[in-house]
Amino acid sequence: MNDIVQLGDQVGLIGDVQGDTRFLHDAVVTPTSRGCNSLVQLGDFGMIWRGTRSEIQSGLWRL
Repeated sequence: MNDIVQLGDQVGLIGDVQGDTRFLHDAVVTPTSRGCNSLVQLGDFGMIWRGTRSEIQSGLWRL
């Protein structure tokens, strides 16, 4: 596989999330509000989704 991914002009980098949804939210909102059109997860995502109401309402499942 030699697919090249076009990330755009400004790329945001996200480190270890470790299951912290507040951190993840800020790590997505802040760079995108500053013009980043792509985000790259570099660390340990660490999310376990159970499908609970609070997980669904958080909207983070769309990431």
